[in-house]
Amino acid sequence: MDKETRLPSYNEFYDQLRDSNISEIDYTRAHEVWNLFECKNLGEYSDLYLKSDVLLLTDIYENFREICLNIYGLDPAQYLTAPGLAWDAALKLTGVELELFTDVDMIHFIKKGIRGGISMCSKRQAIANNIFIPNYDANKPSSFIIYIDATNLYGASMSEVMPIKNFEWLLVEDVESFSLNKNYVNSEIGYILEVDLEYPQVLHDLHNDLPFCVESIIPPNSKTKIKKLIPNLRNKEKYVIHIRNLQQAIANGLILTKIYRILKFKQSAWLKPCIDLNTQMRNKSKNKFEKDFFKLMNNSVFGKTMENVDKRVDVRLLTHWKNIGKKVGVEALVSKPNFKNCLVFSNLKNQTLVAIQMDRLNIEYNKPIYVGFCVLEISKLIMYNFYYNHLKVKYGDRVCLLYTDTDSFILEVQTNNFYSDMKQDLDKFDTSNFTLNNTHQIPISSSVVGRMKDEYGGRILWEFLGTGSKAYIVNCEGELTPKAKGVPYHASKNLTIDEYRKATLIHGEKIYRKFSGFRSYLHTIYTELKNKVALSFFDDKRFLCNNSVSTLAWGHKDIPNKCINIEET
Repeated sequence: MDKETRLPSYNEFYDQLRDSNISEIDYTRAHEVWNLFECKNLGEYSDLYLKSDVLLLTDIYENFREICLNIYGLDPAQYLTAPGLAWDAALKLTGVELELFTDVDMIHFIKKGIRGGISMCSKRQAIANNIFIPNYDANKPSSFIIYIDATNLYGASMSEVMPIKNFEWLLVEDVESFSLNKNYVNSEIGYILEVDLEYPQVLHDLHNDLPFCVESIIPPNSKTKIKKLIPNLRNKEKYVIHIRNLQQAIANGLILTKIYRILKFKQSAWLKPCIDLNTQMRNKSKNKFEKDFFKLMNNSVFGKTMENVDKRVDVRLLTHWKNIGKKVGVEALVSKPNFKNCLVFSNLKNQTLVAIQMDRLNIEYNKPIYVGFCVLEISKLIMYNFYYNHLKVKYGDRVCLLYTDTDSFILEVQTNNFYSDMKQDLDKFDTSNFTLNNTHQIPISSSVVGRMKDEYGGRILWEFLGTGSKAYIVNCEGELTPKAKGVPYHASKNLTIDEYRKATLIHGEKIYRKFSGFRSYLHTIYTELKNKVALSFFDDKRFLCNNSVSTLAWGHKDIPNKCINIEET
């Protein structure tokens, strides 16, 4: 670089990965820096960039350390990851002592019930019609498309009572006499059950948008045979569920037919002080970094409770084939019964490098996965409660779920003015992202965990199109927000609404996008050009009706018999 004595031309800054160039403003700025610091060659310019980058990062990191030391009394420089820091901060702040399982049946029991966030498209197209839309048709019913999400859903869930200790199985006679009629919201004792549930056909139409008791199943007609988390309307067998979720399901019409086992434990809202502190600090934050950090400190606590030690691997890097003294060689490990795989990076003279993977002989279950299970269960309880006990009660058949993804709903609501309705229920909404003098005169509230927030802050959505999980587009006042899982943003941002419309409505349609990316093979970096399906008509999480817009949940009574074979978890 020392031989290049001038700044490269504008075209030489082209980014092949993002298929774009830098802006004219950025290029002008580069010239200003080059001239201001009197760079003689590209090497000096590069050194200047690296030095300024490192010094700025050092300042930021030292400020970050100071924040952590002042608030948590912990030094992040002593931690490898943010989750490790967040977990220690939570334990230090709360002073809780969590009991770990010593019964392997309890471990498998909880693992069986762990189910992540729900993501699916229940209705594939909706076009709003209301007084705020330019082409409003007064002769048609007034309708809104609303995108709402729960503020810090997992934080709200972790603020509830969570298990601590005294885990035990109920005796058979206690299981037979167990009562579901008690209030377990803030009870000192909690329960997790394994049950059979019947999903009556009379509920199929009512619950079609969002069935209770989601399961990991292989969708019918799926070529990949990959298990997916799918809300469905079939009966449940040996379903592991939190007591409060079971009460919610029964209250909404599901029938409990059998209880197999019940795990009893002591519980309290031990995580709430930690969640409240991080939420309070986030609300006081003066910059994006601090806001994101305190949000991460909440979410990372949940992540540590869900850490799956089964997925850890035993990989060893060796530089010799034979044993040398106490140093084990490749041949010795390959001959062991728990040898699994090997990868030779180099076999040149004096340059041997081999990676050996061994099956683990012992697994230490030292994570409180029962907390992670309960966080996931209560998070679903919160979302289902808002949908069925608020939206469905308020609007009945006039509200329809278009799309959901863990903590969010995209809804089609038939009403004269959704925002007038919102003002009647402000205790259920977080309006912190509305502007001060917003069109709908919605009063601004502070951010509250668990409340629903209008993602667009009162701006009007005109149209929604969705082809499946994490593949949809929203038209907000002419501004498009496309989502396409598995395709980089720079490739998906140019997807047009017409392409989404084709993929949504035309049977068998597929939309492709080309993009470049880095790929490592044997630790050698390559640049790949991929041509990948960005959008597809096919969605195996739901049964698609003939109009290509409406869908049915698997297990629905109206699905033809040839399509109802679902493989067990």
